[in-house]
Amino acid sequence: MTLIKIIQGMREIGGNCIRIEDKDRTLLFDQGIRFSRLSQYYSHRIEPKGIPELRRLGIIPPKETYRDVSAIYITHFHLDHLGLLANIPRRMIVKIPSPELFKVIERWYRMSPTWMAYIPPRYTTEIQKAIPLKADENNVMAIPVEHSIYPAYAYIYFGSDSTILYTGDLRITSILNPELHKELYPTTLLNFLEEHQDIRIDNLIIEGTNLGAPITPLNSKHLRETLTELMKQRGMISIAIHNQEIESALLVVEKAAEIGKEIVVASNRIAELLDFWLNKLSSKAIGDVRIYVLSSIIDTPLRNLDLIEEPSIEEGPKDYVILADLWHMMDFLRTIDPEKIPSESTAVFLTSEPQEEEAIYSEALILRWLMRLKLQPYRLRVSGHYYPYQLRTIINTVKPKKITPIHTLHPEQFYANR
Repeated sequence: MTLIKIIQGMREIGGNCIRIEDKDRTLLFDQGIRFSRLSQYYSHRIEPKGIPELRRLGIIPPKETYRDVSAIYITHFHLDHLGLLANIPRRMIVKIPSPELFKVIERWYRMSPTWMAYIPPRYTTEIQKAIPLKADENNVMAIPVEHSIYPAYAYIYFGSDSTILYTGDLRITSILNPELHKELYPTTLLNFLEEHQDIRIDNLIIEGTNLGAPITPLNSKHLRETLTELMKQRGMISIAIHNQEIESALLVVEKAAEIGKEIVVASNRIAELLDFWLNKLSSKAIGDVRIYVLSSIIDTPLRNLDLIEEPSIEEGPKDYVILADLWHMMDFLRTIDPEKIPSESTAVFLTSEPQEEEAIYSEALILRWLMRLKLQPYRLRVSGHYYPYQLRTIINTVKPKKITPIHTLHPEQFYANR
């Protein structure tokens, strides 16, 4: 009998960890950090003393979670799913959406003086690519899903007596233009299941991040139109995204090309990821726009981004769109002489994820700085997760016999919204 154990992720947002036991096979799906619990014990002044302490506090999965596990499947690289790979206690196979991209990301953490140095794997861990749309040696099939981070996978496990679908995090609202969407997503989970109705799902393990939350279900059309209008304003435009939200970055690139503004990336991580994907995507799908990166924040060679100095931006701030994560955006804005920030300048919060998932920031603090700098803030958010009214579409497509909601504070709302 196939046994499912929800190690983490029940009645909480993030920290997912699912263990599946089936005869002589044991698999793990995600092994995330529980950020809601991390924030209860640590701050910038109080750091974890090591992985054993994090285990004892229940912030990462306990050691026994990995007993007899032959492979771990990671849905995407948000830390509430990827977790601390150094926590894996013995030689093990870890399958991820893109080892090539992960090499870029793990470099950010490997030399960190904080607990984030535990994110990269030990030398004994074998990192492999999860091959999409093909069942592997463990009878697991990876299927692309749309999320705020790219690439992201759902996983189907074809067990001895049941078929289990774990969605990971997903949304069904695209923010990309059709051509770029087709290039990034030849197929997605719902399309795949519609085309393969012979696959019967016995147990659907599905996230429910937005259930019970007061959210504005902004769709792609409204997002794209509103972003265009904001970027046409006469002042300087600053746009904040999560540092791995490459789809949001590509949307900003596309819109800047349409209105004739140039982009300045003020975050080293966004610059590295944008450079990585620009080298792989067709220029026709992206558009023609010049992209700069602040010379003061980058220490790695880039192929597709030019360097620029801060004084050059002060000379003509209306010509640029500043793209960064929230903290780097604030760092950059504070270097500019307030008298040189033109009127009608705006700051757009384009981040897709709720604060509970990863780093918690003080929005009140950021707004205080924006008011001091006389920038008008706007929140423009298409969630990285499906909206509750879209749940019926997912259920009607998957047609599961049983449903297990995770990654939600309100699982009872899940059944109310079916």
